[in-house]
Amino acid sequence: MNQNYSKKKIRLHLLIMTLLVFISNILHAQPNITRVEYYIDTDPGFGNGINVNITPAPNIENLVISINPDLLTPGGHRIFIRAKDENGSWSLTNFYFFYKPYTTSIGTSLPLLQQLEYYIDTDPGYGLGTPVALDTLTDFNNYVVPINVTGLATGDHQFFVRGLDKNASWSMMNSWTFNVPAPLASPTIVVNSMTQTTRCARDSFYISYDATGTYNAGNVFNVEMSDENGSFGTPTVIGSYTGTGNSIIKVKLPSHATEGTGY
Repeated sequence: MNQNYSKKKIRLHLLIMTLLVFISNILHAQPNITRVEYYIDTDPGFGNGINVNITPAPNIENLVISINPDLLTPGGHRIFIRAKDENGSWSLTNFYFFYKPYTTSIGTSLPLLQQLEYYIDTDPGYGLGTPVALDTLTDFNNYVVPINVTGLATGDHQFFVRGLDKNASWSMMNSWTFNVPAPLASPTIVVNSMTQTTRCARDSFYISYDATGTYNAGNVFNVEMSDENGSFGTPTVIGSYTGTGNSIIKVKLPSHATEGTGY
């Protein structure tokens, strides 16, 4: 083969490729970003967020946004940011979680938790996680919450937990990675928390559970109490919830229960 011809052919091929890339860049030039806006926690709608002053450009990096934390309640919050280009197209909305600390002084205590919830892998949204019945605790260090891992695929998963205090402020998200060595059959129900560990006749308390599987409409979850010997041959229903998902059930012990330690 003629080497000069081969070299000319390669140069021509490279020239054509360079021209194609140049034409592609012209035809697909990045439009200028003309608006950047943000909001905190609640979406006011596209175009109704708080405007950030910018100089229109195809790419905006290291943009600093100053917010006033004095207007926010203590606890966890999320800031959402998005941009619009000169063609009127909006970007995806990005968000970041941040925490405004509580300011406490002598004689001032932190608000109590009113809700604890968790989820595995995928966030269902605030207030929509698996609920945990809370006891009258102020310190939740080393608080044990059994979780239901039935139905999970083999491999690594992430467990997330967060709390809501009496001031309606969410905590920061905490997460741990765990491994499922082999899948477990579903459905199953796991009681993840029970308030008031010492109970007497006519006492009321709360039980929360984590259920997997599919349940029909009109399904009823019952909390049953055994007899004084621990037998569930003729159980007493002390609380119930009609639904298909996880919940916290308020239960009440009967006044006529026979004394015993085998319940």
